[in-house]
This record gives sequence, C-alpha cells and structure tokens, in this order.
Amino acid sequence: MDPVPKGRPRMARGGFTYTPKRTRDAESEIAFQAKQEWVGDPLSGAVSIIATFNVRIPKSWPKKKKERLRGRFCVQKRGDLDNYVKLLADALNGIIWEDDSQIVEIFAAKVWSDEGSILLKVQEVDNFDE
Repeated sequence: MDPVPKGRPRMARGGFTYTPKRTRDAESEIAFQAKQEWVGDPLSGAVSIIATFNVRIPKSWPKKKKERLRGRFCVQKRGDLDNYVKLLADALNGIIWEDDSQIVEIFAAKVWSDEGSILLKVQEVDNFDE
C-alpha cells in the first residue's frame, strides 16, 4: 500500500473529536497485512524498528526526473516522516507489540519509488542495566 501520514484529530460539531477516515483506513490496512505476516503473540519487551516508506513517484512527472529520483530520499512530497511512523506504530499495537511505547529505537526513511510500500523490520532488544 502507499504510505499514509497520520492525520491530526478533527473537531466535529458538538465538540467531539474524530480520526480522519484516510487515517482509519490506512491503520486498518496495515493491521490486516501485519496479521497475515506476524506469527505469535505481540512482543512484550523493548523493540527496535527499521521502517522504509516507499513513496510513489507521481505519474505526471517527466521520465528523466523519475529516473533521477528513484531510490533517493523523498523531501518534496507532503507527509512528514514522523507522521508516517506514528501511523505505523499505532496500527501495530496489539499485533506486533503490546503498545508502541515499547519502541525504544527507530530508524526510518522516506524514499521515492515506482510503487508505494512500507518495509518494516522489527527486533526485540535487551535492556542492559548499567
């Protein structure tokens, strides 16, 4: 799926807040895919993640520009990297980890690609006492 940044909560009439539909749909899709791939119970210890968000190059861009950008860091596209990570972390609560507060280390990148996708590597890490 194409990466989606976590949307800000919205205020509705009557004063209640809600999560935007695009964010809810993306979290559901990520959770569905994770349930297909993840075997076992959620991790309970400290977690380190490596996430690559492959952002689709717009079809309207010239071929030369596409070739030049493919695989490079994506800085021109809307969507802050931290918001991509927030959506991913929230979507995987209760599936890969019990709660995203367990994430102690994050390596993340947003790169241009022909196809949108999210690549994730998760590793449980030891907390060593000094």
